[in-house]
Formats: sequence, C-alpha cells, structure tokens
Amino acid sequence: MKKRGQKKPGYYLEGHMLPCVRNLRPMFGSHDAAIQANQIVLTHFENENGDAVDTKLLELAEEFKISPGNSDFPFVKKAIAEMYLTSTYTLVDRFLKDFVADCIRYKQIDWKHQNSDGDNLDPLSQILYNLSSKQRTQIKQYPEYWLIDYYRHIRNHIIHPNPQNLPRLAKKHQELLGLYEFHWLNVYKIMPNNYEEISYEDYFIYTRAFKYFVNVLSNTVGLSTDEIVIAAKN
Repeated sequence: MKKRGQKKPGYYLEGHMLPCVRNLRPMFGSHDAAIQANQIVLTHFENENGDAVDTKLLELAEEFKISPGNSDFPFVKKAIAEMYLTSTYTLVDRFLKDFVADCIRYKQIDWKHQNSDGDNLDPLSQILYNLSSKQRTQIKQYPEYWLIDYYRHIRNHIIHPNPQNLPRLAKKHQELLGLYEFHWLNVYKIMPNNYEEISYEDYFIYTRAFKYFVNVLSNTVGLSTDEIVIAAKN
C-alpha cells in the first residue's frame, strides 16, 4: 500500500480517507501562512531594535496613529503567541467537528455527544468515547493526543482565565515532558512550554502535531469501500 504524508514521525495515512481529512491542509494553509508571516515581521522588528524595542514600538504607534495598548514588548509577544494558539484551536475544533460528522455519515455510529453522566464532551473526547476500548487505547498511546489535549486546556485558560487552572496546567506540562521529552526533541526539535512561557514554538508544535495526529485518527477509524458506497446511495 502506498504511504502518504510526511516522513516524521511515521504516522502515514493508509487506505481510504474521510472527506474532512482531504480538506485538512487547505483548511490550515492560509492560517499557517498568515501566522508565519506575522512571526517573521515580529522577529525582524525585535532583532532590528534590540534593547530599544519598547521605545521603537511607542515611536511607531505615534507615527501610525495607533494605540500601542502596551509597550512592554515581552508582554506583547506572549499575547501574540496566545492568539496563535487560540486561532489554531479554532481550526482544530472545526476539523474535529467535521470528523465527527463524517464518522456519523460513513460509519453509521449511534453517536453520543455526552458521557454517561450527561456531561457534554469536546469533539476529540467525543470521538474517543464513541470508539471501541481497543481503539481508544491505540489513540492514547500517541504523545500527540496528550499534546493536543494540553493545548486545549491552555486555550481554555486564555479565554477563561482563572488562577485555579494554573496548577493543573503545570501538572499537565510536567507530564508531557516527563513521559515524552525524547519524542518532542527527536520529532519536533522543540519542547512544549508551560503557560507562563508560551511562544511561537508552541503554535509550531501544536499545528504540526495535529496534522500528524489526524493520520492516526483516520487510520484508527478506518473507512471501507462498502461504507463509501452506502453513504453515496444515502
């Protein structure tokens, strides 16, 4: 069988793909391009101005008649990095909802959006909840599953800040490093940061890891020729 996808970490797509998987790269393409272009400009601005970067930011704000909001450049950088994560999460969430819709259509699963206690589940948790125990175990063996879940919690804290979240985020971060440090460095050459040190690198590892992880989801769920034919008839 022909292997498709990127070489590292070896999560190749196999067999038929759900329609949403084909739309993954177009969905993320312009978004990633915009973030990367913004980061190029931001890095250039910082490198060009060095220790005077805060002053230069104020000068340009005055020149262009734009309120700087905050001239503390490290604060601004972190705020921008948080925006990278929240906008990426929006696409991740949208894709996973499309994945759910495709599973319902093609796999004919009696889909459950809530757990046995009646609690609403986020899209990724829904997918695992509606799969078999064996499939759930397979998916959770991949470090990327835990990384994606970590950034979901980071995003939720950014949107709904609460100091009580910080110990839990710190614990999740330590688990990511303690269990999978070699994986992050070997595959991505960078490590996920804790919340206080969120940066562009977190966007980079998040978006790249998610694209790899989609291959895992697609292969685990599977799609047969018969299922494609039945869906087309319906």
